[in-house]
Amino acid sequence: MQHQRPLLFLAPLAVAGCLERDIASAEAYLSASSSEPASSSGTGSSTTTGPPVSTVTSRDSTEGGSSTSPDGDDEDEDDTTADVDPTTTTDDPPAACGDAIVQPGEECDDPTDLSEETCTATCLRPRLAFLTSERFTGADIDGLAGADNRCRGAAAMAMLPEPGNFKAILSDSTTSAADRLHHSRGPYRLINGLQVARDFDALMNDILDNPLDTTELGTAGYAGVWTGTAPGGAAIPGSQHCDDWHSQSPSDLAYYGSSTQVDEQWLKVTNELVNPRECTSKLPLYCLEQE
Repeated sequence: MQHQRPLLFLAPLAVAGCLERDIASAEAYLSASSSEPASSSGTGSSTTTGPPVSTVTSRDSTEGGSSTSPDGDDEDEDDTTADVDPTTTTDDPPAACGDAIVQPGEECDDPTDLSEETCTATCLRPRLAFLTSERFTGADIDGLAGADNRCRGAAAMAMLPEPGNFKAILSDSTTSAADRLHHSRGPYRLINGLQVARDFDALMNDILDNPLDTTELGTAGYAGVWTGTAPGGAAIPGSQHCDDWHSQSPSDLAYYGSSTQVDEQWLKVTNELVNPRECTSKLPLYCLEQE
């Protein structure tokens, strides 16, 4: 029979070798486990663990119309700021009378007209007023249109500027003088340059600056003047107006004013004993330049 002692002697060595292999395998396993990412169950895809990623969108980037470019600069999608022209300015002085430019509300603008012959210091144009050198019966006048033609003819004979731009201060039974005449905001002047009134309202309602007693020729005119008009410019109610300025019958009457007066009597003489008078009388007309 063989002896078994050698095998018994080697058994402890085999056990020790196995233990060393097991320890090395365990260390390798633990090392591999610590370096591998954790796997999630489900579809088989893996998700790397790490710090959470924010999914909140900035309010400024979604609601304010601006965003941030990749290089970090802000971009404004609704930037409508217009480029400012450095050559422009808002400090220009406002338009004013005397700047040689006719602005709205001005009739003229001539800073060189120091005498205000054609343009006043308030940029309004003076207008002429005169008394016709010729005198007319009621029938000679031939209505309101005929009266205007008498004024225009006188202006033309005197070679006044724009002779067709005159009308008579005359009313009839249906039309008041104030309703058919231009209401100038500028002054009325005689042929000799004297001011009669500062504007139309003053002409009709105030004391005149000078009597309207000068003809288109620059001469003194006749005292009585056909008007048919009351102070203020209205037609005198109840007047025959010489059958609306077509009659020269001694039985027809009409009202007149006095060119020597500066109060209301320049339009209507207040003495009822002499006013109205017969349409056979020959009297001149007042004429005013229009627009």
